[in-house]
Amino acid sequence: MTYDEFFAEICRRLGWGVTPWRLDVMKYWATHEGMPFERTWNPWATTQPGDVDTTYDNGYGPGNWNWVPVRVYRTPEAGITATVETILNGYYPNILRCFQDQVGYQEAVGPQDFTSWVGSAAYGQNVVDYMNSTTASKEVNMTDLRIDELWRRTGGDAGGNFDLLRLIDNQNTATMALLRALIANLRQLASDLEAIAS
Repeated sequence: MTYDEFFAEICRRLGWGVTPWRLDVMKYWATHEGMPFERTWNPWATTQPGDVDTTYDNGYGPGNWNWVPVRVYRTPEAGITATVETILNGYYPNILRCFQDQVGYQEAVGPQDFTSWVGSAAYGQNVVDYMNSTTASKEVNMTDLRIDELWRRTGGDAGGNFDLLRLIDNQNTATMALLRALIANLRQLASDLEAIAS
């Protein structure tokens, strides 16, 4: 999993469109945390308990990166879940507001929010300044938005409800053909699994 995939999933779980601005700022924030991404699956250095990698122990206890303890998660899914739980725990309303509105609000520096998350107002100011200076687009890629909506509304399976495919009816023929083939494959898989179960 890449940084973009990781952060796109965080956007989806928080109900935000996946925009270049959000991905750019999320990655910028991650560079300040300095966590090895594929080793920890914890780019924002959260301490949220969760599905930690108990095989990892560098002297701070199983699944801990340091004494704080910043966690080392077992999978990308575990890291995404812990990151979302952390940002929704009630201590970071202005960070949430920044990402929701795609604006760097000064209130996100502290005393709560970034100052609480990382313990440094200067660090928080740096991220907020970046939010206000990046030229990354704030527009949602409509193809991604339609596909995300289709996926959300079908629970990951269109299941013959073709009126949902109208959500992406402005896409090119190749995309529609790919989706039809995917649905056909999902139906065949469901049929095969039903045959195996009986």
